Amino acid sequence: MKQLKKIGAVLIALIAIVSLSSHLYIDYRTAVAQRQLQSSFTRENFSPKEIRQDIAHLRSLLENVHPQAIPSFPLGDPGTALTELAITIDHSLTKLAFYRVIAPVGNLLNDEHTMVFPSEIDSQGIYDSEVRLFPFDIQFVDKRLFVARNVSGQTSIQPGMEILSINGISVEELRISMSRYYSGTRDEQKLFYVQENFREALYFVFGFGESFELNVRGAEPSDIKSYTVTGNKFSKPELQEFHYEVVGTDTILFTYNAFGDKEGTFTDFLQEMFTVAQQSNIQHLIIDIRSNQGGATAYGDEIIAYLVAEPFTQMSRADVTISEDVKNNFISNVPAFIRWFPIQYFHPLLKPLWRGEVGEIASMSFDPIVPEHNKLRFTGDVYVLLGPGAMSSASLFAATIKEYEAGTLIGEAAGGYATLYGNVINAYLPNSGLKVWMPTSVIYGNGTGPIVPDYIVTQTVTDLLEGRDTVLEFCQDLSRSE
Repeated sequence: MKQLKKIGAVLIALIAIVSLSSHLYIDYRTAVAQRQLQSSFTRENFSPKEIRQDIAHLRSLLENVHPQAIPSFPLGDPGTALTELAITIDHSLTKLAFYRVIAPVGNLLNDEHTMVFPSEIDSQGIYDSEVRLFPFDIQFVDKRLFVARNVSGQTSIQPGMEILSINGISVEELRISMSRYYSGTRDEQKLFYVQENFREALYFVFGFGESFELNVRGAEPSDIKSYTVTGNKFSKPELQEFHYEVVGTDTILFTYNAFGDKEGTFTDFLQEMFTVAQQSNIQHLIIDIRSNQGGATAYGDEIIAYLVAEPFTQMSRADVTISEDVKNNFISNVPAFIRWFPIQYFHPLLKPLWRGEVGEIASMSFDPIVPEHNKLRFTGDVYVLLGPGAMSSASLFAATIKEYEAGTLIGEAAGGYATLYGNVINAYLPNSGLKVWMPTSVIYGNGTGPIVPDYIVTQTVTDLLEGRDTVLEFCQDLSRSE
């Protein structure tokens, strides 16, 4: 018996040593890659050879990390365009010039989760530096561009006025050009990205900064004037992930902008909100996810558990194409203090990745969630405001609400699909440091294809001019009628 114990102790020690060594090696490779990226961040020019290496790296990510195609979700094919781009590169490029040619090609899959960005340090740098950016908040309506808020020194330009051109380029050309730098399931989703990132897109795509020549139309079709405005220095906007307010006497408006919880307060937030709902006899809950680009589905599970009593699931399974990049990304989420233990061979979600061969599909199934008894469960009417900005976990959430008849969807079709490409990793092109979003899994949610609202409601130009939120107003009218 003592001999068996010794053998067991030795085996455990060997497993721990091998596991720890492999994790140290992974950490070492990660550190080397990070040092290389930091070096690339400080460089501006890259040789044709380095550019072609980055193109080849992006191709490798698309071929080896991106999951197989979903039959109901056809993909574009950037392969030919990548080949042609590599052939035409015959001179050095700056990082920004390379971004301008590689991003539209890398985004051709149109799956909303595969996208090429400027490097993170460059994206942050335009806020940390003295760069002056476009001094207006804007909104697209019917593919036309309108001023939503004026933060320039030119007070003659009022909210609701239409911008016809910027620096001599028509809005139509700007819209088409900038949409190529954002991936999405359809044009409406790409346009949402352009709207949300308009200042940065003008700078990175066109190099516009400092001053802007505008042609602007007023209330009358013939009332067109030209203005020169100076750009403003901006701080990086902080997104408020979630908040709520009591509207009227019997309605809560829950604005949910991201499936995240930086401060670790979401559980307490939900308890507070539903306590207020119960104590104030709230009859209507409006959940606004029109600008929610996703995050962790676990937060959606928490919300749904307040709305339904029967078992539910947002996703039935995830299929992952096994690759070293995927394994390294998954294992990096394991806390460092237990990396000595080969958890990947025991964890139900990690085990399929390590037992399969590179290139194979590992399927991970998810059991339905059985909500616990909840004295704060909401039994009133639930409405979810939807639009092309809702994607990823937000689209899974909306599809689940619809599947279990837990609420009414109002607005426009979600940007994301009910079954989608997800579990995104952040990858980096090794020489230029450009950032790449790359999904690793096919996530099977409640249904396939677009998530269409029960009531389709869109914003009109008149609504914008009058400062109305058409979708929210429709929802409030509907709740009163019910």
